[in-house]
Amino acid sequence: MFSTMRSIEAAQKSWIALYDKYAEGKVEREFFLNEKKQYDAGMEKMEVLDIKQQQSKIKW
Repeated sequence: MFSTMRSIEAAQKSWIALYDKYAEGKVEREFFLNEKKQYDAGMEKMEVLDIKQQQSKIKW
């Protein structure tokens, strides 16, 4: 469970750094949008995995 949470936190930090670069004009819009789609899909998968891990801990 903690591993998934650490992965989520690391992804969020990376996302913030990317957003800052976009806001400063250091990356192009298309690149940013492509990365955002990948980030959103990855976050969804990690959140589902985290929920499943939490549920399995409750069952024990």
